[in-house]
Amino acid sequence: ESDLIIGVGFQLTDAIGKAAELYPEQKFAIIDGSYEDIAHNVKPILFNEEEAGYAAGLVAANMTKTNKIGFVGGMDIPSVTNFLIGFEKAIKEENKDIKVLSQYANSFTDAAKGKAIAQQMINNDNADIIFTAGGGVNNGAWESCIENNIKAIGVDMPSNQFAPNTIITSALKNIGTGLKLTIKDTLDG
Repeated sequence: ESDLIIGVGFQLTDAIGKAAELYPEQKFAIIDGSYEDIAHNVKPILFNEEEAGYAAGLVAANMTKTNKIGFVGGMDIPSVTNFLIGFEKAIKEENKDIKVLSQYANSFTDAAKGKAIAQQMINNDNADIIFTAGGGVNNGAWESCIENNIKAIGVDMPSNQFAPNTIITSALKNIGTGLKLTIKDTLDG
C-alpha cells in the first residue's frame, strides 16, 4: 500500500477523482488538475504558469528584432494556455507593436507537428523567437529554430542544454518543489 498516489498531468484529473471516491482511505495528489469539489483525500498541486510565462514574455519582448514572436503549445488546456496568457501580457506591456502568433499541436508527443508549426511561423510571419510549451512537441519546434538561426524559449525545466545557442531561457514551474512539499505534508500527517 502506498502512502500517496500522484497523478501527473491534467489528463489524469478524472481518473484520480474516481480513484479517490473508490478508495476514501487512500491519499492522492494531482499535478496540474483540480476539482469543483475537492475530495478530502485529494491534494491538487497547481502552479501559476502565468507568472513564468510573463517572465518569458519580458525576455522575448526585449530580444525580438522582427516584432513577431511565436508560441507553440501542446494542447489548449489550462496548464499550457496559462503560460501564453502571461507571455502575451508581458509582451503587450513592453511593446504594443509586437505580434504574438500562437498555435496548438493537439499533442504532447508529435515533434514533427511542432517543427511544422514553428517553420510556418518563421517562414510566413518572420517570427524570430518561439516559446514552446508542448512536451515532445518542443523538440520539433526547437529543431526548426536551430535550422533557421532564431531563438527559442523552453518550458517546465531548464532546456538550454538541448540547444545552447538557440534556447535563451525557460519558463519554470518548479514541479519538483510542489511534489516535495506535498510528500513532506503527507509524511508529517
